[in-house]
Amino acid sequence: MERQLSEDDDDDDNSYVIVDFENFPKIFSDSDKISYASDNSSGEVQVTEPSSDTDTDTSNGCWEFNNDVEEEQLCPFETNICLQEPDNLSCPYEVDEKNRELKDIVKFEVLPLLPAKLLLKFRSVSKDWDRWISSPFLAHQQSYLHRDLSGFFRQSGQDEDDNPTSITFIAFDDKSSCSGIPKPLEFLPESISLITSNHGLLLCRGNGWENEGAYYVCNPLTKQYRELPKSNYLHCQESAILVFEPSVLNFAAEYQVVAAHSMMDQPFVLFEIYSSKDNTWRCSETICLELEENVEFVECFYMKGHVYWQTTSRSILAFDLKTEHCGVMSLPMAVGLKKGVLTELQGEFSYVQIESRRSSDAIVINIYQGWDFGVMKTLKLPIARNAMTAGIIDRDDCCRLLQSVEGEILILLCEDRVYGYHLKEKEIVLMNKNVGNKWEAKYLTYVNSLVTVDP
Repeated sequence: MERQLSEDDDDDDNSYVIVDFENFPKIFSDSDKISYASDNSSGEVQVTEPSSDTDTDTSNGCWEFNNDVEEEQLCPFETNICLQEPDNLSCPYEVDEKNRELKDIVKFEVLPLLPAKLLLKFRSVSKDWDRWISSPFLAHQQSYLHRDLSGFFRQSGQDEDDNPTSITFIAFDDKSSCSGIPKPLEFLPESISLITSNHGLLLCRGNGWENEGAYYVCNPLTKQYRELPKSNYLHCQESAILVFEPSVLNFAAEYQVVAAHSMMDQPFVLFEIYSSKDNTWRCSETICLELEENVEFVECFYMKGHVYWQTTSRSILAFDLKTEHCGVMSLPMAVGLKKGVLTELQGEFSYVQIESRRSSDAIVINIYQGWDFGVMKTLKLPIARNAMTAGIIDRDDCCRLLQSVEGEILILLCEDRVYGYHLKEKEIVLMNKNVGNKWEAKYLTYVNSLVTVDP
């Protein structure tokens, strides 16, 4: 089947030729072909390159085929399609390796590793850097490669309807002027409550009654945001979580919002899922019947395709996003009634808790891991506490743990200071020394990112 282009055809995306591949002339030998074999076990693709005796040249990353083939063999049909590459082709990833300069190395390999707040400053270096930093290619690379924590958002205070009001951003480098977020979230159309954060994106919910608690997904650095459509159920704030995993293939920055909804006076929980790709909410067919009636959610966490909710019944509800199966895990009796934090440590899903030991020269932390939380590790961090607060470690305003997104750093908020304990190096770093810890505040760790949010 073949369609010939006429002279009246426009040179646009609809101008094409359909070629019957079986009738296409065989111009390459079997040794010139590149075969692809799929490995079912690993999902990887194996590429078999031509043998060494073939006439190929891979010095510039491209294949050059036999030039002796006549033009009639290459194109046996008439066409007005230009097969020659334009001279002004400027793909940002195509850089001649032989003639590569230092500026190209910095531009294409160093900049994507930097936090977004620095990249915005570097736009003034040159017009070329301004175009590159403003391009969606760099935004995609930076959101995937840069994973270091930049700081955290803190929301405290309450209005007449008991909604938290004041929102501040505190940088881990102890230099708030370099945070890039001097007045966070003032660009949103209404006052909001912080819900969760994930790789540079924030999930917030409006405090106004006119929108019945509308959800917003935003990038606080670029001030881009999307108002989500109305959900089928009105969720409590601690039951919804933003799921976003930067990847090489996720160029459009697709994300999801997952909410567990506990039916009033009913012993089951429903799951509602929002997809940015379809911009719609849907209810999962899965129903959890293993929790108690009127259970409340106090915290949620996402890791490796699973969403976890900590409940008031000393149990953790888990939901697999791929299979949409759910299950309930019970916390060990050693945990007690003191609230801990769900987080990721060294690639393992963990429940971390500050132990109630009255000590003024150290903080004792218990880490529970494993499918039944049967593996417990104990850390004794030599962090001295103020004499006025020594002995009242049970109070959350004295010491509390924050969720980590790196998996190698345990973040501890003690009095008015933020400490980071590196699990691999086994060292403590003072990240910020003037936080002003507040008991009623909510804290969300944050990664500086250029990830794009389509309205």
